[in-house]
Amino acid sequence: MVFFLLLILGSGTGKMTEKPTSGKNSRKGHALSATLLLALLLCADMVFIAVHAAYRLTPLFDNPLHSLDREMGYPEMFQYIKWFWVVILLLYMMISNRSFRFAAWGLLFAFLLADDVFMLHEVWGSRIAPLFTENILSGLRKQDIGELLVLAGAVLILLLPVGWAYRKGSPEFRQFSCNLFLLLAVLFFFGVILDPVHTVLRSYPVAEFIMGIAEDGGEMVAASLIAWYVFLQCVCGEYSCNSLAETVSRISKRKKAAC
Repeated sequence: MVFFLLLILGSGTGKMTEKPTSGKNSRKGHALSATLLLALLLCADMVFIAVHAAYRLTPLFDNPLHSLDREMGYPEMFQYIKWFWVVILLLYMMISNRSFRFAAWGLLFAFLLADDVFMLHEVWGSRIAPLFTENILSGLRKQDIGELLVLAGAVLILLLPVGWAYRKGSPEFRQFSCNLFLLLAVLFFFGVILDPVHTVLRSYPVAEFIMGIAEDGGEMVAASLIAWYVFLQCVCGEYSCNSLAETVSRISKRKKAAC
């Protein structure tokens, strides 16, 4: 059903390189819509982070589902929704631009969604954990090492079709991919690089609490930025030729001009 809905919507949409036909006011409206979406996503992220802090530090909340690091908790479910939106938006872009290159990115984010929901790298990581010695890396469990290797391997494999699409893609698609890869690097900094640091600090309550918010809260914000950027490309294809910094700058200028 979702596929046919996107097909109907995409049939009336031009390619990314084509300018919208509704004029400057329409483009400004699209950029404003994307900005409002980002504001809503970030506000929701901040609320989840604040509630997590209240859950950890006060007796106001006693439901563990409020915790940022709780599997299938409320913040985690919000992350699922973001990844689902990103996959659907990329599918829409594939149809509207008549280009399967967007499917390469769609596969990567579909994996991130499946990994979050079914804990794929945790399950597979536990299976290869016995292959390592206990002290191969100071402070990390064999389970942690297995999870990192599985996640890194899966992402590298899924980046192969992205690399092929980048090589064969238009300049607009290449810039889109560069921007998306930059945002993905931010996500992996919080989710992958900080994860073992968080594990090492579990013996220090204050540092563990701060690092936990930095890791899980950073992941939420990074996911919101990715969802915003992909949505922006769906409604404002003209921005695809710009770097991420130029995109943000143009939106800021238009917002000031509108005021």
